[in-house]
Amino acid sequence: MFRRGTLLALLSATAAGQQAASGLTVVLRDQNMNAVAGAHGRIVQRPAFVYPALADFHGLARPTDTTAARTVVATSDAGGTMRFARGTVDDAPGAGSGLVWTDSGLGALVTDLQPSRPQRLALEPMASVTTSTGSEELEVFARAVLPSGRTVIPTLDPGREVRIPAGAWELWVRRDDEWVWLRRAIAPGQRLEVAFAGTPHRVIAAPDTVLLRPDGRADVAFGAESVLWGDAANAPLVALRRGVVSGPWVIPPSATSPSTWPRGDQPSIVTVATSGAIGSRVFGVRRTDNGYRVFGAATVASPVDGELATFAMPSPPPGDTWLLFVADELAPRAAPWNGTPRVLPDTADGVPLRVEVRDDNGDPCVDVALEYEPVGMAPAAVAGHTDGRGVARLGRVLGPGVLRVCDERYENASFDLDTVPVGGLSVRAEPGHEVRGIARWPDGAPVAGAVVTLRDASGVLRPSQRAVVSGDDGSFVFAGLPANRPLVLFASIERDHRTWSTKIDRALAGRAPFELELRNEDPDLGPRDDQRR
Repeated sequence: MFRRGTLLALLSATAAGQQAASGLTVVLRDQNMNAVAGAHGRIVQRPAFVYPALADFHGLARPTDTTAARTVVATSDAGGTMRFARGTVDDAPGAGSGLVWTDSGLGALVTDLQPSRPQRLALEPMASVTTSTGSEELEVFARAVLPSGRTVIPTLDPGREVRIPAGAWELWVRRDDEWVWLRRAIAPGQRLEVAFAGTPHRVIAAPDTVLLRPDGRADVAFGAESVLWGDAANAPLVALRRGVVSGPWVIPPSATSPSTWPRGDQPSIVTVATSGAIGSRVFGVRRTDNGYRVFGAATVASPVDGELATFAMPSPPPGDTWLLFVADELAPRAAPWNGTPRVLPDTADGVPLRVEVRDDNGDPCVDVALEYEPVGMAPAAVAGHTDGRGVARLGRVLGPGVLRVCDERYENASFDLDTVPVGGLSVRAEPGHEVRGIARWPDGAPVAGAVVTLRDASGVLRPSQRAVVSGDDGSFVFAGLPANRPLVLFASIERDHRTWSTKIDRALAGRAPFELELRNEDPDLGPRDDQRR
């Protein structure tokens, strides 16, 4: 935990700005461990901070140097080293994820590449996404789902055969205005043929629709008219029209005519103070069991009387609803909203929040997840990660508020801030306790590659669910855990086309290693009685 003694003296912003950030580097080897020269790389550096309440609607917030993701490309040298250029400390976003590949068809995913923390990647034959004829131009929007549950969305070039590394994928595939939706575990070198077949479902975007896309996939955008084939027709969709967010809904297909969606409703009007911030955004959000859902969004096109701007917002749904205001160079703020016209509190510049995280040895802690929540304005919380020097930049915020460490490797901690320090602050990350164990088959042999999930049923732990993959010796470890809190352990793996799993309902951190014996969930019960006769 953070103790008051671990909240160190304020940092010197000037000293921090004197350093330039080193590049993001990967070292590439082929299957024979030879250096791979001339490989291509494309990564997207995540924003320095995000607004958790906006979920996958971050693209609707006005991009700035600190809130916009950046695409960076590079080529490996004769020694197989690939260096992605990066800006200075003050304007650079966070870690990068994406894809490296060769013209001969080798490739690999890049995940959370940090400055000053090179990664070594082994390239293997990539799979291809194509059609049965291999003659049709495809655009593939792919999201890799890692064993830990984290995702990577690489940017893929269109073509008749679109290559992707092996792994578990969710794919939206486009041919002209036609779409298919697939979830597949893809092997190295596999040829995945997609078919635009079945009963077509034609969807037309209603007039004034800003976006129409699958729920949870900000990287996918449908056109004014799209044809959904197969499972794509059953996918929940989200749309934004005249400030109203519709969905996620599955659009019932029409047997006689295309579906025009969304139909929308008449928005009510709310007036907010903007201090003349052109391009500012206001969002309507509703609290849910898993965070927030956006139900409306609007932009300031021009100020009114130099100070006020009018937003057209939809009537809020039942529940705990808020207005969230975000703008360049201003602190986000939120206020409860029941749908009646109102004026939000005056805009405020806020103070840029810079946090340095170090361990007990004084070394920087890299890629640590942090959150800051202003008091009384939970939807205005911001979240980010430390960079290669252990520094996170969470944008402009208002005080008082609560700073939290919510990383899987360190013990959860929080600290109340009466004001936001102008020069930044430094905190120490505590390692916490561990849950260790070994996954085994019934004969005692270790299980390699099992997905082991740890969950806090009370929901107090942040994040409340975590996952790792067991090693070659079956071992696994979860760190950064509190003592004396019952946790749930669950392990699973597929073997011989059957699911093997086990569960421990009460696992306490800091105890002796746990033995997880995986058993067949689908036992062979033998022939039925009528078959025996």
